[in-house]
Amino acid sequence: MQIGEVIKFKTQETIEPESTEVKKINIFNFLNDLYYDKKNILDDETEHLYKPFLINRWISGNLDTVLYAQEMNQRSELFPDQQYDYYFHSIPKRKRFSKWMKQDKDDKILIIMEYYNYNRSKAKDCLKLHSEEDYERIKKAMDRGGVSK
Repeated sequence: MQIGEVIKFKTQETIEPESTEVKKINIFNFLNDLYYDKKNILDDETEHLYKPFLINRWISGNLDTVLYAQEMNQRSELFPDQQYDYYFHSIPKRKRFSKWMKQDKDDKILIIMEYYNYNRSKAKDCLKLHSEEDYERIKKAMDRGGVSK
């Protein structure tokens, strides 16, 4: 046996197959852990899945946790693991249910956005300046015909 063969043989023995188990973690796993489970699932493997903006948004949806989210919004320079630790140790253990907050769909705002080519905030401001007659005039001008719902 030559020296090169021995080295090749020893390196093949020491190689161990890696684990193929993949953790399936999403935002709801983090929220359940922060709210109720309290197992601290954030580690080096799952840290890239933790999105502070989304967690802050969900946590701000409950009346008893909105102030915790406000604290993290004021301290956005913290690392994700620091934010997670703050939530983990400060939010009391309890089952919480909240819906994702969505913007209201207001037909008046959508029509003004399209008519003036404004974004949503400008259209809201502009809507305050228009009377109901102005809105009806704009609506007729934007009417393209066809079947309406």
